[in-house]
Amino acid sequence: FMEDDFELCSHGFDAIRYLLDRATLYHGDWIAIRASYGLNGIFLQAQDVDKLANYFEQHQARRPPDHLIVEWFAGETKQAQKDKGDRVNIGFRYNLWNHIGTRSSLRNWLHPRNQFPSCWEELTEPVVFPVESFKSKVCPDDDIWPCNWNSSKTKSSCELDNCAARSQYKNSPPSRIPWGNLYKNSSYN
Repeated sequence: FMEDDFELCSHGFDAIRYLLDRATLYHGDWIAIRASYGLNGIFLQAQDVDKLANYFEQHQARRPPDHLIVEWFAGETKQAQKDKGDRVNIGFRYNLWNHIGTRSSLRNWLHPRNQFPSCWEELTEPVVFPVESFKSKVCPDDDIWPCNWNSSKTKSSCELDNCAARSQYKNSPPSRIPWGNLYKNSSYN
């Protein structure tokens, strides 16, 4: 998902490729990845798009879409839990989109504009809900949450694509790239 008043941070495509690979290495078949806030920076798998669209259509009068999507991928209702199954939703450590808008339909308390997280800031509460936020105390040396490495999931994700490249990570995950340290305070933003 991408809103019309956000721009991708510098080196964002590199980080997206990295986080999608890392999420699949860690968890195999995940349901969603959060890499920004609002209704922006949420990655889904193709098989879930119709399910989410139906969920939005059925529940749009009850909650705004920014909240419905989290409710859905966190499995907070019986219908959402059925769609989610045993898959995890993942929080990426860093915000990959810069909000260039001047208003927010749900978070006016974050204004003026500079109070929104900018590029490469950590995505934690209260900007995102606890169920989707990165947990730096739980995963201090990683950049996705949950950060529990599961080598048995690696084998199943290996079947999806690029098995040769993934086989090197059977016993331990690849080292993380310190994205925030590289770009947060650089001239690239």
